[in-house]
Amino acid sequence: MKKDFSAFAGLPLETSPQTQVARLSPATTRQSAKDEFSSPVDVPGDGLPSALRWTSTVIVTAALVLALGDAAAIDNWAQNLPDSPVKGPVIVASRNWLDLTKELHLARPAETVRTEYDRIKAARFSE
Repeated sequence: MKKDFSAFAGLPLETSPQTQVARLSPATTRQSAKDEFSSPVDVPGDGLPSALRWTSTVIVTAALVLALGDAAAIDNWAQNLPDSPVKGPVIVASRNWLDLTKELHLARPAETVRTEYDRIKAARFSE
């Protein structure tokens, strides 16, 4: 069976390697993406923070919130470390950090959530 390709007769064929590279190059793709999603407002630079800066900001913020608000988890982690020469100092540091956060009442939200969770988990429903 012979296929009929007469409908494609007038279309240009882009078979040269230079045409393919130019069409698929990252610079061309970036420029077309900028044109497609350009902002009507003048924004200095590219208008968006770099992905690395955004990701590192999120990670540091999450780590600080967890370190300040849930020092009990850090202490639990330190207690479960395998035996090594650094385990003792890590446990001492985590205990000191836990005591400081309790003294400053930074651990109160985590303790409240944990207490309520334990209360709900222990509740028995009548049948």
